[in-house]
Amino acid sequence: MRIQNLGPIKDGTVQLNRLTVLTGNNGTGKTLAAYSLFAFRYWLENQFTPNLVTEAQIQQIIAGEPVTNTVDYYLSVLEKQLIDNFNKLNDSESFYQNFFRDDSVYVSGTTKLTINKHDISELILPKEKRLNWFYRWDYNLETDSIEGQSSVNNLIENRIYSTYLDKSDSIFTYYDVEGGKQEQSGVSQAPSMSQATKLVSGNIFNDLFASRKTSFYMPAERIGINVFRNRLNNQIVNDSLQVPVANANQIETTTSANERYPYPIEAYIKYINNSLGRLKEPLDKRVQDEKLKALVDGLVPGEFVYDEVKNEVNYNLPDQTENRTVTFNLLSSSLKSLFGIDIFIRNIGEGNWLFIDEPEMNLHPTRQVMMMDFLYQLAAIGTNVVISTHSDYLVKELMNLMLADKVKENTATSQLVRVYNFEASTITDLGDITDDDVELANFDITTDQINNRYYGLIDQLDKRGSTHES
Repeated sequence: MRIQNLGPIKDGTVQLNRLTVLTGNNGTGKTLAAYSLFAFRYWLENQFTPNLVTEAQIQQIIAGEPVTNTVDYYLSVLEKQLIDNFNKLNDSESFYQNFFRDDSVYVSGTTKLTINKHDISELILPKEKRLNWFYRWDYNLETDSIEGQSSVNNLIENRIYSTYLDKSDSIFTYYDVEGGKQEQSGVSQAPSMSQATKLVSGNIFNDLFASRKTSFYMPAERIGINVFRNRLNNQIVNDSLQVPVANANQIETTTSANERYPYPIEAYIKYINNSLGRLKEPLDKRVQDEKLKALVDGLVPGEFVYDEVKNEVNYNLPDQTENRTVTFNLLSSSLKSLFGIDIFIRNIGEGNWLFIDEPEMNLHPTRQVMMMDFLYQLAAIGTNVVISTHSDYLVKELMNLMLADKVKENTATSQLVRVYNFEASTITDLGDITDDDVELANFDITTDQINNRYYGLIDQLDKRGSTHES
């Protein structure tokens, strides 16, 4: 994504990888960049509507005329539609104004967030995961007639049938068939003509793109949200947490009396409210690996529990003493910070996205290292992770993890890492941070300054002592 004139960012580009790390000083735009990347994921998952099949093609199908296109054709059409539709959000502006909710950050007519073909190509499912489908509609000639029919609902039989193509076949075929029908569950009535086109377009899109993956954003404000969740619910959730939409006509015209927040913050509130029931579920099978489970137990040694009657979250200590339950408000700030992650790891799902602003928040250096190990392992099992951080411990541990993989000649995960430094209104790709010539100035210069001053003061004290002795 190219980001132009957004807060302190004048012009910079971020290319996502499985694990993407944003570093830099305060006020350089890391959080805004993460917001922007999350905005694309939100739009892709909730608002993009592909348009791949026309009503004329549906009429052809009903008439028994086959309509065929190659997979490459649909990929090229989808790429263009995704790029054009997302980039046009800058023209309407209502989406971003309702997403950032700060006119001084997203400046109408000046700020631009754009994607290109490379960004889309990263979302295309690998060939071994693509599903090629036949989509079949049977027109019931015994009860309906195309000519003179006033309702298009009756033009299509009340079931949609589908079957897999051989995975080596690269052709999608749409046609009217007789016999050998396999009913697809979940379809209860005949779709209209427009519904049929949307259904087929959506299915093709989902078969080719990793679009059904969901994204979870953990903002820096998460501790306050977790502590004051009930109060926020009374004030904000009752306003329905208005979501950003691409069409200005869809935005509610009523003005809320309550303060509203950037959408990533409100998305976190909604996620927590809707996911508390997951605390009763076991950990996702992907984190049952011995190494990952040990990291999880190290970060959250006890157990969060949700009382549905009281609508409150408590924490069971890991020891077996009689009074082992602690109310959420009395927990350490580190556990309050990790609460959202504890929910997330109960239903990770392959390919989902985890955004974390300052994952090191309130963690002792030992646990910061443990957090980086955990995020690195999440990326290794297929979770997409984007973090913004100020932590020297996190970044240095990431370097160690990548180096350790290189020593083992297993670079599969280390090659899935990309690190960016935010400085002087620009965004710099640091490349392979394990290379000798890569300097993490964000941390190293400060560390060197502290050490140099320390040793300089020690020298002065030593010289003073020598003078007094003489």
